[in-house]
Formats: sequence, C-alpha cells, structure tokens
Amino acid sequence: MIRRACFSDIDGTLSFHDLPGHVRLEDRQAIAAFRQTGGLFGVCSGRPLCGLKDLDEAGVICDFYILVSGAVILDRDRQVISETPMDLQEAQALFEQYRDQAYIIVQTDRSDALYTNVAVEQKPPTIPIQSLHEIEAHRIYGISLVVKTEEEAASLTKAINQNPSVEGFQNANSVDIVKRGCSKGNAVTLVKEYFQIDKTAGIGDSYNDLSMLEAVDAAFTFVDSPDSVKQKACHLVEKAADLFQIW
Repeated sequence: MIRRACFSDIDGTLSFHDLPGHVRLEDRQAIAAFRQTGGLFGVCSGRPLCGLKDLDEAGVICDFYILVSGAVILDRDRQVISETPMDLQEAQALFEQYRDQAYIIVQTDRSDALYTNVAVEQKPPTIPIQSLHEIEAHRIYGISLVVKTEEEAASLTKAINQNPSVEGFQNANSVDIVKRGCSKGNAVTLVKEYFQIDKTAGIGDSYNDLSMLEAVDAAFTFVDSPDSVKQKACHLVEKAADLFQIW
C-alpha cells in the first residue's frame, strides 16, 4: 500500500487570525477525510510548540509536527523525533545585535509561553527578557525578528545568511532564524524516512515555505502568493482543502 503524507504551513495557509475559529471548516473536514483514508497529515511551520492552541481548539489532528522551521520534529503525541537547538552564545549574539531593530521572539521548549525583548499582549503569552542567559535552562530552537516591512525583512535575511552558523528564512515581514542545516525541506525529508512515506504533497503561502515545496512531490500554493513561491508550485489553489481534491 502506498503511504501518502501532506505537509501544511500554518499561518496564512491553515490558520487565519481574522477568521472566527481561525481554521476553515472545509479545511478541517478535508484533513479529517484524508486521514481516514490512511493518509498522514502534519504541519510544517516556523511556530514553536506553544503556538498550536488554535489548531487544538479547531480539532485539527496531526500525525507529526515540524516546528521552528525544522529545528523540532514531533510525533502525534508530541514526543520528540528530532531536535536541533541553537548554540546559546550564538543566539545571544543575535539577540543583542537586533534587540533595538526588531520585535524579537525566542522559541524554546516551553509549551506555554514565548520569550520576547519587549512586553506584548498576545497569544501565546509572552515573557519579556533582557538576555538569553535568563532562560539558559531551556533549549532555544529559534529566534524570529519581526520588522515593519517585507523589504526590511528581506534585507535582514540576506545579512543573517552571511553567518555560517545560522540560517534565516523570510516570512512576510519577519525572519525566522535557526541553526544552519535546519529547514522545512530537510525536515520533510526526515519525516519521509521516519514514517516510510512514499508520496508527499505540501502547501504553503510565503517565502519560508520554499524549501518545503521543493522537498515534496506535489507542491501547492495560493493564487495570491508571492510570484517566487508560485514558481515552485505545481498547483495554485484558493484554499488548503483544494489540495485534497486534486491530489
């Protein structure tokens, strides 16, 4: 029997902040139907473990979770399959370098909160810190820099990728930074091997999904995605549920 798996980005693909319940009913139903046929479904996101509440509340069941741009991979029970933390000193250097230029989000192994450089009311809750040494008891998987424009994020991504120890992935007006070697695409390959998957499809909406789209057999994005993302896709769709009608 051929084993199939679908990989989906979260923000702007599966979950929408301005949508009541965040996840479309038809997307939830399509995922559930796909899983009932024996297909595996999982998310492939820059979000950390503490950022899954909207999916949980919507009843989206995943067979695996690729989080923090591939730095963490979890199974259905959210047990670790693979993890690649950042070096504390390297992460601290980035925190100090960009603390006055961006809103910084630090992704760790905490399941209940994010760490940030400034206090912000949001979900999941944030805990402001002045130094990463305050949280050295936790594994630090990634750092995100949120700036005002996509152009600024693109410039930061280019600068960050001059560093041989880390890698930055642009997601609209933010940059997700992880240890070099981590990526959504590499994580897709690892999940394929771990679950012995034969055929894969993936869907995402932004620049940080490019490596995922390159790693799957059937790549999907949206009709209003950036041109560089559409160029990597086999299919352009209106919503995530459309993937399961086509593939």
